[in-house]
Amino acid sequence: MIVPRKAVLSLSPYAAPEEGRYDKIRLDFNENTQSLVSGFQNMEMARICAYPEYEVFLEKLAKFLDLPKPMLLLTNGSDEALSLIAMTFIEPNVDRGIISSPTFSMIPHYLTLAQANIQTVPVTETLAFDIHALQSALENQAKLIILASPDNPTGATLPPEQILAWCQAFPETLFVIDEAYADFTDTSVLGEVNRFKNLLVTRTFSKAWGAAGLRLGYIAGNP
Repeated sequence: MIVPRKAVLSLSPYAAPEEGRYDKIRLDFNENTQSLVSGFQNMEMARICAYPEYEVFLEKLAKFLDLPKPMLLLTNGSDEALSLIAMTFIEPNVDRGIISSPTFSMIPHYLTLAQANIQTVPVTETLAFDIHALQSALENQAKLIILASPDNPTGATLPPEQILAWCQAFPETLFVIDEAYADFTDTSVLGEVNRFKNLLVTRTFSKAWGAAGLRLGYIAGNP
């Protein structure tokens, strides 16, 4: 069983109201109750001044992805998704995390902040994932492995069947697949998150959707 950090287990869940707040003033949220300057007169003020509501969007996203809504967690881009995962599951100076190198710079960054013992597996001479070296690293018992597929900056992709075989072979390891660029390929394991409790997929609306300014991403996985 994959257990979160002791500090995370000691926390009480935080559940903000999901809907039905725009016609009310909730002082505990410290929200702006007045309109903004004239440049925004064509925008609905409640959508700008209040913290956002997510329920309707989550329902539409779940339908679009063909996944149950409880399997989705919205984040500030996929950057925050990767940070949340590292900070949730890595016991500082105890747990080991595996990465490929080079890769998206925020992956080792967040693992370092979480104080993971990082094992780096270099790519091959052709900039492909070194499957055999990754396999060897996994056999040495790691708490999690974070791989971007397609990777940035190499462009390398991992065969979905390889990822799923690893998920099955190493049930005590959490597999995190960053699919920020998956819309540009025909490979993805997003549809498999309901099969494996040790598989998380992170995605963003900053790439193919061209909406980086929204700072919107999500994690898909077991609730």
